[in-house]
Amino acid sequence: MAGGAAALGTGLGAAPVQAAAPSGAAAGMSDHKPVSYSKTAYTMDAIIKIDESLCINCNACVRCCPGALIAKGKVPVPTADSWTFCIDCGHCVAICPTGALKQRAMGPEDCEPIDNRLIPKFDDIRPLLSG
Repeated sequence: MAGGAAALGTGLGAAPVQAAAPSGAAAGMSDHKPVSYSKTAYTMDAIIKIDESLCINCNACVRCCPGALIAKGKVPVPTADSWTFCIDCGHCVAICPTGALKQRAMGPEDCEPIDNRLIPKFDDIRPLLSG
């Protein structure tokens, strides 16, 4: 990948999207470009944006990030290396109960609603865990 390496990512069942990345290791936030995907495109100066008026500070996004790239704060905040290491899985956006979070490759409008009836109860999966 030449000139400002771009990473491929996917958004919860969506087709791969081209995620813009900073050009150069010490690139300023102004080097970020809009990311296009199925429903929306954002110009992002950080890997995630939190709408503070919607955030209830439940920290679900912090707990679900597979790369531990979101830290607790007044509202959740991306870690310093999040732009580089985020895999654009969209877990943080999908799990947010209020739709307060947008990620560089997707927003709340790109997530299918979670059907709580499909989530197994602990007693149903206990045999799988006790091996």
